[in-house]
Amino acid sequence: MDNFLLIIICIIGAMVMRYTNLLPQNAHLTVNRIIIYLSLPALVLCFIPKIHFSGEHFYALLMPWLAFLISLIFFLILAKIYRLPRALTGALILLSGLGNTSFLGIPFIQAMFGEHQIKNVLIIDQAGTFVILSTLGLITCSQYSKGASSFKGIIHRFFTFPPFLAFLVSLGLNFSGISLPIFFAKSMESLGATVVPLALLSIGLQLRLERHSLHWRFVGLGLFCKLLLIPLVVYILYIQILGLNSELIKVTVLESAMPPMVTAGIVAASYGIKPRFCGLLVGYGIPVAMFTLSFWYWVLMR
Repeated sequence: MDNFLLIIICIIGAMVMRYTNLLPQNAHLTVNRIIIYLSLPALVLCFIPKIHFSGEHFYALLMPWLAFLISLIFFLILAKIYRLPRALTGALILLSGLGNTSFLGIPFIQAMFGEHQIKNVLIIDQAGTFVILSTLGLITCSQYSKGASSFKGIIHRFFTFPPFLAFLVSLGLNFSGISLPIFFAKSMESLGATVVPLALLSIGLQLRLERHSLHWRFVGLGLFCKLLLIPLVVYILYIQILGLNSELIKVTVLESAMPPMVTAGIVAASYGIKPRFCGLLVGYGIPVAMFTLSFWYWVLMR
């Protein structure tokens, strides 16, 4: 609980720094670049080469795809019932289907389970959430906007994203049994340790809670799907039906309960898909998730 409170304090502290102009308004852009180009690749290179894969990792990798499918079906049904505008439907599918599995997932899982579970968070994030954002996510954006995503553009996104490149290198090291030189591994460990404080700083700097919107009930439906419905389905399927109950599976359920992905909101906005609505989902998703994640943690640890 102390670590959980520390997460909240760090996020609130970052918000205070932004509102009091201690940091520039766009400081989060610089912080995000440091995380994406330095800290997160280092963390991947530190943990993934050492991981011992098991059959349960299949279920961890399956979860983000299952989450996106649930979101797709749920909002296609609601779109017909409420006759939703196409852009609003696309925003709901994308942001409710993709969770903040790294920026919030890493600090939260580390606080609740310890550093040894970071490797599993990285697998879910890089081989699951990021792959979906770069494929089904871009296809969804092109379908629900006037833009278009070419196959070449999707491939380019894969191979210009530093954490994913580090993930591929790490898998090669893992399967080949090659170890990183000790001095290099130590450097990566030190650099990777900056992910948690920088991620919390970034979240706090980006958090904006607007009060005016024509789509408040759909913000509620989006958060209901992401924070309650999706983890409920994953919990019932994995733990109640399949009888899986390891720490990895518990981490997987909690990762499915993460709030809407910040990067997904940025991608949707770049396609002109309800940018303010996406900002509301991301902005309110994080504080609401502090309560729902606590609930799911209690359910899992009973």
